[in-house]
Parts: sequence; C-alpha cells; structure tokens
Amino acid sequence: MIHAVHMETRLRRALDLGQLELHYQPQVGLSDGAMTAVEALLRWNDPVLGSVPPEQLIPLAEETGLIHAVGAWVIETAAAQARAWRDAGLHPVRMCVNVSPMQLNTGLVETVSRVLQRTGLPASAFELELTEGVMLPRDRETGAAIQALRALGVEFAIDDFGTGHATFEYLKLLPVSTLKLAGSFVRGVCDKGYDVAIVAACISLARTLGLRVVAEGVETVEQFERLRKLGCHDYQGYFIARPMPAAALEKLLTRKPRAVRSGRAQLALAR
Repeated sequence: MIHAVHMETRLRRALDLGQLELHYQPQVGLSDGAMTAVEALLRWNDPVLGSVPPEQLIPLAEETGLIHAVGAWVIETAAAQARAWRDAGLHPVRMCVNVSPMQLNTGLVETVSRVLQRTGLPASAFELELTEGVMLPRDRETGAAIQALRALGVEFAIDDFGTGHATFEYLKLLPVSTLKLAGSFVRGVCDKGYDVAIVAACISLARTLGLRVVAEGVETVEQFERLRKLGCHDYQGYFIARPMPAAALEKLLTRKPRAVRSGRAQLALAR
C-alpha cells in the first residue's frame, strides 16, 4: 500500500510539473439535443502511481491542504478552455467546475474573479458545483463568499441532489440555479419503485422553483426516454459521451444541435 506522505509528494510534484489534466463531459438537452454545458473533471495519471481515481485524489488534496492549489488550477484551466472555445467560434456552453466546501472560505472569490477578468469569460457561463452530501458550515465567511460569487454572476449547482441529509436546507442557503440528480436514482428511473418517484418529485420541485435539472449517469435509451417524459431539462452520462480531453470535446462543439426523435438519434450525436 502506498504511504500517504508519498502520495502527497507525488501530487505536489504533479502540480509543479503540470501533470494534472482536465477531461470534459457534455450536458445535453433532452428535448432538442443541444449541448448546454460541459463538466470539467480532474484527472491525474502519475508516472509512478499510474491513474489515480478522483475518489482517491480529491480526499488526498483535501487532507493535505493541496485542494486550494489544485482547485485554483482547475478553475483557471477550465475557464481558459471555455474562453478558447468561444474565441474559436464554437457553440458557447456553460463550464461547470466542482468545488470542495474547503475552498469556499480560502481565496475562492479572488481566484474566480481574477480568472474571469483575465479570460473575459462571462460569469454566467461559469458554474460551481457543490456536493449536496457535505453540509456547508454556517459561518459568516462562507456565506459571504457564496454571496460574493453570486454577485459576480457565477452560477451554482447542487451535485448529487437527493443523496445527502441537507437537501432542502441547501435550497434555502444557496443561490442555486441547477439541481443535478444523483446517478444512483437515475439508474432506477425505469423501475416502478422509489427511484422513479424521487426523480419525478425532484424534477417537479425544481421546475416549481425555476431551477434547471440535469440527470447524471444516464446510460441507456430507456433512461433517456423516461427522463424526457418526466420533464427533465438536460442529462449527462455514458449514453451520450464519456469524459474526454478538450480536443475530443471540441469536435462535438462543432456540430450543430438537432432535434432528438429517439434515444438512438441522441447517441448518434456523440459519434
């Protein structure tokens, strides 16, 4: 088993040598097939450790305090990529970036403000995703950071909505614009059990509140069709595309959106 100190050393080295990478996964409208956003996902392929999965990388960064440096790099890289796509005349999409609660009260506002100013990316085209399963600390500093980011025009999304203990509390505390339905519920959306009832209720709640709904982890035609009938706005998952490097995603951005008549037609969009 690799020692945590060694892992930390390797991660610091990866930051210094530029060995981290972002892959991007599209979010697509269920009704019209138009790509509306992309989620930036961190990847680390270390020469010694090999591919380090996100579920191992993120906790390591948080435990060692490197989450601030890693998070800043992700924000800067993602925003610069979104700006580059726009400058190339490609279809403009919202860039979505996952943020650890630890980042909220340690320079995040300054980082986002500086990056948006330098790149010229519209704040409304930048969305921060917060995992709903981790309760935000109710302190003034965190609240002030959230409000300052919203004042910049940055959007907020609740990731894995419905899996945590603070679902409705988050809707009260955060200036949310998007709810992302957890893949664990989406997998059972074609069954007649609790999952479809929960998904339907979440979509109805979001629409009542004027929020955008994104279904995560969509993998089949049946899931796609059921979500569309339930009124979900957008989706992402292996059914449309796996996370991919920027160059591969760029090819999708060059394609004109078209109406989706079936799940198979939607799948063809990504090929």
